Amino acid sequence: MWKKKIITSALPYPNGPLHLGHVAWVYLPADIYFRYCKALGEEVIHVCGTDDHGVALELASEKYGKPVSELVGEYRESYKKWMEKMGIEFSIFYGTDTPQHEEIVHDFFRKLYHQNLLEERVIKQMYCNTDNKFLPDRYIIGTCPKCKTPGANGDQCESCGSMIDPETLIDPHCKTCGGNNLELKESKHLFFLLDKFQNNLKERLETKSDWKQNVLSTSLGKWIKDSLQPRCYTRDIKCGISVPLEGFEEKTIYVWFEAPIGYISITKKYFDDLGKPELFEQYWKDPETELIEFIGKDNIVFHSIIRPSLLMAYNNGVNKDGETNNTPYLLPTNIPANEFVNLEGKKFSTSRGRAVRLNDIVENYNPDYIRYYLTSIIPENQDSDFKRKEFQDKCNNLCDTLGNLFSRVMNLCIKYCDGKFESFDSVESYIAGLDPQLQSLITDFVWHSLTANTTIIWHLRQFQFREGQLALMDSFSAANKFVNDTKPRELVKTDLVASQKILGILGWYLVTSAYTMEAYLPFTSKTLIDTLVSPETKKNNNIGNIQNHVNWDYLTIVDKPEYLFIKITDEQMEQEMNKLTETIA
Repeated sequence: MWKKKIITSALPYPNGPLHLGHVAWVYLPADIYFRYCKALGEEVIHVCGTDDHGVALELASEKYGKPVSELVGEYRESYKKWMEKMGIEFSIFYGTDTPQHEEIVHDFFRKLYHQNLLEERVIKQMYCNTDNKFLPDRYIIGTCPKCKTPGANGDQCESCGSMIDPETLIDPHCKTCGGNNLELKESKHLFFLLDKFQNNLKERLETKSDWKQNVLSTSLGKWIKDSLQPRCYTRDIKCGISVPLEGFEEKTIYVWFEAPIGYISITKKYFDDLGKPELFEQYWKDPETELIEFIGKDNIVFHSIIRPSLLMAYNNGVNKDGETNNTPYLLPTNIPANEFVNLEGKKFSTSRGRAVRLNDIVENYNPDYIRYYLTSIIPENQDSDFKRKEFQDKCNNLCDTLGNLFSRVMNLCIKYCDGKFESFDSVESYIAGLDPQLQSLITDFVWHSLTANTTIIWHLRQFQFREGQLALMDSFSAANKFVNDTKPRELVKTDLVASQKILGILGWYLVTSAYTMEAYLPFTSKTLIDTLVSPETKKNNNIGNIQNHVNWDYLTIVDKPEYLFIKITDEQMEQEMNKLTETIA
């Protein structure tokens, strides 16, 4: 049993609004798992923040005419605001523009340098004679040499997905000035000797049989199999962490060698600000802490190869006097990376206007609707597709199942139970004396409900969020069938007591389901618990102890409850489709 647990979510670049692709493949799955761990009463933190350095930020700064710090501040607050409205919780959300981050990154650098893991090399890079500066790959744009699509960046073609060497671009141009006055010039850089970790990484990855196949196939099947090569550790850009070495004052550390350290530095800042710095090491340097890193497939290599190699180097590192003086940092226990979500059959692309922005959809729809649909298409094993008509249909199905169940049961409770469900110590004693056939229906329903809860919890533990939600929906459907089979509205005419006991069972079901669904539908879960359960009972219960707990202290339901959900109309979806068409056009 792990003493503590750290959950991390990939650090977003604060250079534009978040879209639903980001949410579906990283932040929502991480939140579902975080909520599940909290509900079990575990000591768990969810760490995230913004990646505040690199070429993408420099380009955004130039595009919007704002300093990087201002841009970062605006988007960081926007991300926090809209993810909070989506019900996505973080224990910690800062960024990598802090003194703690620079200090830790420099500490890593020195450990690498004193182990001779950083090698000086002179390489040729594109240089813009108009802007008088070296151009990192993202500063160069041209026609893809493979698919011949214009507008490809100097590192990757968005159209065909191919990795590109900037020198191979057809008709390359500077992204800043738009000119083609480019030439190759020599530049001095440091290279991290990644190849020295080939065997250690291979041995470690081969023990991770429980990791997702996409992570293992990318790490072992592509990178390790083809042999690791030294990677450039420095960049000729201004937006980044300085290189603490004479002769490299004008360079910065490549963002992919410092940003993944951000999970560590962000946590340190958090506990420093709390005045509890000792908690930092209790999480990040305790071997009994479990570290779970949620990412998209584009980040697999950096979290399964690059970052672990840095951690291995640091943990074995020495200072300039050859002495070991550090406590090891954790390596990831698991990396549940997801594939991508596309939009109506094509890739999400904010730069090309093909996106559903988080703020736009949260403003217009119930956040639990959004969570429910995105969970149903989480790309756990392959790319999936966001379809607006499907979004409407699935959300309306949730309304027809859970929404209808809640409405039926609550109205019957108000009418036939004076607005309060009956508590009971055990199902067996509670239903004793009822018609045997009715007893059988109740017993089967209770067994099915408890089994469903167990199944949902098992899927959550395995990062199988779609399957868990399917089991949850199956449970709602079974509850509606139970109402139809037992017919409490009709039964009340001949046997009021039997009808009330059926409703007592349904009250128990709504409460236990509310705790189980909290990871998936937190707003709906809160509504159910606030409506039905006393504060004291609410305080003393969670997903981990509800299975056999039946003696709830119910609240009296005075007023007719509001609908949990409102159906999405065809008119709404038509408006949304028109918006998408206009955006793409």
